[in-house]
Amino acid sequence: MSIKQQTLNALPGTIYSPHLQQVTDKLKNHPDSQQEYLQKALGDQYKKFQGITIPGFLASYKRLQGQFKSGKLSFNEYLHAVIPKALLTDLNGNNYQVTDLKGWKVSISISGKTSKNYGWGFVYFLEP
Repeated sequence: MSIKQQTLNALPGTIYSPHLQQVTDKLKNHPDSQQEYLQKALGDQYKKFQGITIPGFLASYKRLQGQFKSGKLSFNEYLHAVIPKALLTDLNGNNYQVTDLKGWKVSISISGKTSKNYGWGFVYFLEP
């Protein structure tokens, strides 16, 4: 199962958005002006845009990342452990539960198995 599908499975009720994916895929092309780019690309919806880092930077994330890298946690188990923690402190300082995201559009940028950063990345949300 793909990283995208496993991530969506860990976020029941969210809706994968190809449009949001196109917008967030272009973030790396705007390293110095990501906020400006997002404001232009999303327009009025920018106010409803949220994001989380996977796995995050707290010590508990490093422990989970180590368990994942060593094979003690599957990618699915890893996502189900880190996503709820990441939602408690999203990139804008908001606190969410997975169940709060029902109907939200989502895009995913998580490094795959061939990357040394496997399991690291971002999940972006657009509130309906």
